[in-house]
Parts: sequence; structure tokens; C-alpha cells
Amino acid sequence: MGHGRHSIHHAAAAAELGVETASAVDLWAGILNGVTSFVAAFASPVWGRVADRRGRKLMLLRSSLAIGVFTALMGVAANVWQFFAFRALMGVFAGFSSAAIALVASQVPEGRLGYALGWFSTGQWRRRRRAAGDRSSAA
Repeated sequence: MGHGRHSIHHAAAAAELGVETASAVDLWAGILNGVTSFVAAFASPVWGRVADRRGRKLMLLRSSLAIGVFTALMGVAANVWQFFAFRALMGVFAGFSSAAIALVASQVPEGRLGYALGWFSTGQWRRRRRAAGDRSSAA
């Protein structure tokens, strides 16, 4: 069975929240892993329009706050359906990376944009590696 960087945690959460059979745990792990991105695909254009009107910094703040709130709520979910709802709601308010890239692109001089976005991408890649447990190149 193949799992992404979060699926293993989602499988453990599903099992802890009352999902009993191995096949149901696998199914829920996949659903929980995909629901945030699925919902975000529909919500992101709305947040992009709001960012154009209200500002990119506000969208970063909104997304960061939502990630924190819904992550905390997932920790107190009483059943797998609540966990699912919090993951879906996180998708509604998602968009941190795209908002951050847009903010960097709007603030950095054009001649340094590639350099700045390269460092931004490196930072995100490194954060994902550390979250996945790769400590091989940690200082």
C-alpha cells in the first residue's frame, strides 16, 4: 500500500477514530489525504480574486490562521466524519503557498525574481522533507 507524506498519519487517525477494517482505514486515509486539495481546487480562484482586491498579505494571514485552527480542530475530532469536515474546511481556506509565491513575485525586483522564487521553492521543499522525517541533511 502506498501512502503520501500525510496518508500514514491519516490512516492512524482513521483507525483511532473508529474505522475498524484495514480496507476501510486505507479508503479513509486516501479520502482524508485528498479532500483538502480537492476542495481547494474550487476555492482557490475565489481567494485569488479576494487577494487582488484586498491584498496578498491579508490572504497569507487568512490561510495561516485557518491552517492553525483546522489543524487544532483535527486534533480534537471525535470521529472520522469530523476529521473529514475539518480537512475539507481547511481546503476552503487553503492557498498559503500560492499566496506566498504571489507576494514574493509582487515584492521582488524583476531581475531578482528567479533567484527569490528559487530560494522560496527550496525552503518549501526542505520543509516538506523535514515534515516527512528526512533529517539526513539537518544541521
